[in-house]
Amino acid sequence: MPDPQWTLYNVAESLRITAILLQPFMPGKAQELLEMLRVDTTDPSKRSFTATVYGSDPDYGQDVQKGYLFLPLLTED
Repeated sequence: MPDPQWTLYNVAESLRITAILLQPFMPGKAQELLEMLRVDTTDPSKRSFTATVYGSDPDYGQDVQKGYLFLPLLTED
């Protein structure tokens, strides 16, 4: 069975890299996701294309914000 912490790290890294790559196409949501993951806002290199290398930013993720990136769809029964 895989280690849950390793799995969570891989998911967070995938989200971080995806958010950086989506910045040109979805700038608002990409910024929201990077903020939720607590990727440094004072260092632009942490959010640039060069930061999309797996494991290149060991400093993000402290006190990750909980919330929704997209509001859930409500259905009426």
